[in-house]
Amino acid sequence: MNILIHVIDDHDEAYYIWKENNISKATLLHIDAHSDIQDEKELHIGSFIRHAINTNIVNSYYWIIPKDFHKNKFRHTEVLLHLQFNGTQNIKVLKNGVITGKLNDCEIWVGPYDLLPKINEPVLLDIDIDYFITSPTFVGYKESLSIWEQPKELIRFLEKNNILNKIITICTSIQGGYTPFQWKCLADYIQFLITENKELFPIDKLSKGACLFHNNQYEYARKYFLSLLNENEYTMEGSYVLAIKSWLARIEVELKNEIYQFDYDYKNNYWICPGFAYFYNRKYDIASEYFRDWDNIYKNNTIFNFAKAKCIKNKNISFAIQLCKNSIFLNSEYIDPYILLGDIYMKKETI
Repeated sequence: MNILIHVIDDHDEAYYIWKENNISKATLLHIDAHSDIQDEKELHIGSFIRHAINTNIVNSYYWIIPKDFHKNKFRHTEVLLHLQFNGTQNIKVLKNGVITGKLNDCEIWVGPYDLLPKINEPVLLDIDIDYFITSPTFVGYKESLSIWEQPKELIRFLEKNNILNKIITICTSIQGGYTPFQWKCLADYIQFLITENKELFPIDKLSKGACLFHNNQYEYARKYFLSLLNENEYTMEGSYVLAIKSWLARIEVELKNEIYQFDYDYKNNYWICPGFAYFYNRKYDIASEYFRDWDNIYKNNTIFNFAKAKCIKNKNISFAIQLCKNSIFLNSEYIDPYILLGDIYMKKETI
């Protein structure tokens, strides 16, 4: 059986992938910290599965949440209320904590993967990597910088139980703010586990460094991540190297005790480049130095082009103008580059 694997960032992209592949009345195995069944007319990252159910793309829905969910009475109640609020009927709580119910004509099952019943048909496997870093919060947002479970344990379980897939979607959830950029590499890691049945890079080493950071041991974390960069066996793998450098950038800002002044939308997407911390504190010369090193990563990012333009506008006007235009081209609704462009033209006294 040919398996289609799609790596996406906004989770509602999965809906369009299923629709384009003419999926109908399918069984969905949704591994996520969030249900994505919000009862809303607009199709977005929190409602796309509800739309899939309403349009008969999905008629059997298994929501896989972290193993310890039923041990925490408050979180278990939170999940129940979430299901009820979004229209789930005939809700039952089994002795093992599993929740069942019905949404329209779709059968609902909610529980940890090791309690999954036998599934006899190929499934739509849908994995959001925020599942591995959000525990025990399942409904709503909680930032975490360390993973609570190794992805290989989940993949091994699926293989051992002969759960067949017809389409696999792996969502990073970076732009939505649910996954810190440092863990974007999990998407590549999981895809490689599925296709090659082995690890792409040593995820446990990243986890060790993350724990050092999480415990405020920044100097030890810095030395540890630097040592990882010197291990020749893995440095050729791009997403692994980027993850390490992202941690080092985050640590550097922490060590210099920089003050964050980010808007909510920016806080996960951009904080891993120290340049943004300096930029939002108006230290443009230092920010500009860092932006040079991160250009390949952020060159197609609206905010990056604008920030870089503002940093260099007094030193390289023509390049600043080009960066403003790039920013506008990438997102014509973002107003800041228009204002900066006007300011530059006024100083040049030309249009």
